[in-house]
Amino acid sequence: MSPDEIKPAIDKLGLSQGRLAMILHTKTTTINEWERGVSSPDGGAVAAIEMLLWMKEAGTLDSYLDSRHAWTGLRRQWGYGPR
Repeated sequence: MSPDEIKPAIDKLGLSQGRLAMILHTKTTTINEWERGVSSPDGGAVAAIEMLLWMKEAGTLDSYLDSRHAWTGLRRQWGYGPR
């Protein structure tokens, strides 16, 4: 995902950088760097963001984020985040 794609994707999710960072088990500064093109998300982060976008389009994102699963992050599902 390029910086030109990442910012609109995050905006479409309607999440703050902080909340997305919490879900992805990364830092807010990392999300900011992705948006500015300083660094790029790895394949696991891209897959997680794409899954969140799919959930948004399917109308299930809000219920997912309200569940405890969102707060444990997507690392278990996608292998993304600190080990």
